[in-house]
This record gives sequence, structure tokens and C-alpha cells, in this order.
Amino acid sequence: PVVSLPATAEYCPESFIPLDAGAHPGPVSYSWTLNGNPLSDQRIINASENGNYTVTVTNNSGCSTTKTVSVKKVDFPVITEIKIENNTVRIIATGNGILEYSIDGSTWQTFGVFYNVPKGNYIAYVRSGSQPCAVTEKIFTIFNVNNIFSPNGDGVNDVWKIEGLENYPDSRVKVIDRFGNLVLDKIVKGPFSWNGEHLSRKLPTASYWYHITVSDGRIL
Repeated sequence: PVVSLPATAEYCPESFIPLDAGAHPGPVSYSWTLNGNPLSDQRIINASENGNYTVTVTNNSGCSTTKTVSVKKVDFPVITEIKIENNTVRIIATGNGILEYSIDGSTWQTFGVFYNVPKGNYIAYVRSGSQPCAVTEKIFTIFNVNNIFSPNGDGVNDVWKIEGLENYPDSRVKVIDRFGNLVLDKIVKGPFSWNGEHLSRKLPTASYWYHITVSDGRIL
């Protein structure tokens, strides 16, 4: 019998890859093993475990052919870095085969650079082109830093917020008054907001300057 099976195969998480020993003229028997242990006597099996799947196909004349397929779960790409400069985003990733990139989960491209990305929170997606089920995700933000707020207790615009900074733990926010005094110096551990106070006292209406060191290396 002529048995056409690949030497290697991959299956998606929570799924399987079918292995077909093929149709043959006349009566034949099939014998599958997984890592040497008996598995099935069917022509087609669904492989959902890592290991060596071996099939022996024997025809009515007693002639047989044996083939082995090495099967493993698909490897996920790894996003090693997301570089952001102004509104240009560069996703750097490693993985097997040709990788595809997206920042909306629906439009994919084979290079990891995106231009003119509007401000906001996004998810970077990277998948293996040969196995689209293997998708890796990572959150990133292009910041929109408001330059005015009014902490007068009227419930409107009372705090200075920087949306998405919580995605970058250990970022540092400093605020300086016009005399060079440091009125805020905070290491971000979660959502960031500031009520315009220093040493529990409200600061006067004035212009202040911020210096934000984002944990990914950006300076705002």
C-alpha cells in the first residue's frame, strides 16, 4: 500500500489535526499507535496530543507499509517589544514561519509597522500565517494627555487623567510649577489620576509642566 502522510503536523489549541492513512484498492487493515501504544484501527484519526503517530496499512496479500507522523501543538508567536514613536507603531515578534500582524484583529499584514495610528488603547495581535489559530496579544497605548483640568469640585473635569497609563506599570509622572518646584512625583501602579493637590493643599490656578517616563522608554 502507498501511504501518503507528512513527516510532521501541528494541531491548534483545543482542537486536533486529522491524519488520513488513505483509501486503498481491495480490503486493507489499519493499525495506529501513539508513542508505541495501540490507538485505533480506523483509516482516519484525529490527533490532539503531542507525540509520534505510527500507522501500518496491510493489504489482503499481507503486504504492509508503515509511516510515522510527529505531531505537536502549534507554537505561539512571542511579542518581544512594541516600539511607538509619535503615531507609528512597530510590533516586534518571533515565531515559526511567516508571521502576520494586526491592531484591530480583523485586518492582517505581513509586516509589523503601522502608521498614523490614532490616539487610544489598542491590542497588538501576532499570528502564524500557516496556523491562524495561534494568536498572541499584547495591549499598547498611544497617549492623549489633556493639557487642562479644573479641580474646583463641580464634578466636571476635576482630575487630570492619563488613560492607558495603567498598561505600563512603573511609569513615572512628574509635575513641576513655573518656579521649578516638584509638586507631583508618582510611580504608576494602576489607573492614573491627580486632583491638583500638593502636600494635601490645592495648588493655585497656573501653568504647570509634566514629564512622564513611560516604562517602555517613551518620554512624554
